[in-house]
Amino acid sequence: TSTGLKCKDIGIWYSILSAVGKIAIVCNAGIIAFSSDFLPMMLYAYENADEFRARGLQERLTGYVNFSLAYASPQMTGLNITCRYWAYRDKDGKHNFFFWKLFAVQLLFVIFF
Repeated sequence: TSTGLKCKDIGIWYSILSAVGKIAIVCNAGIIAFSSDFLPMMLYAYENADEFRARGLQERLTGYVNFSLAYASPQMTGLNITCRYWAYRDKDGKHNFFFWKLFAVQLLFVIFF
């Protein structure tokens, strides 16, 4: 039978595992921030809370789906109809102000996660 040898620590592996752990935390924060609807929905609810309260609405995400869909012009699609797609853009196809606020919130989320 063999027995393990006693040693003081795990050597360089401690630094490697520590670095991998920190990278994993940043990757997970990026996945949550940039691929989920959590932050866009929270920002939308926060920005429109006063309006919803004034109208007496309890649901804080009323109109979110319509708000989050951008218009694709017939020139973009080649069809004779206007299509909608998920993006925060204005009628000209440029990113709207909400997109840039959301981008800042996503970066702050990654930093403070």
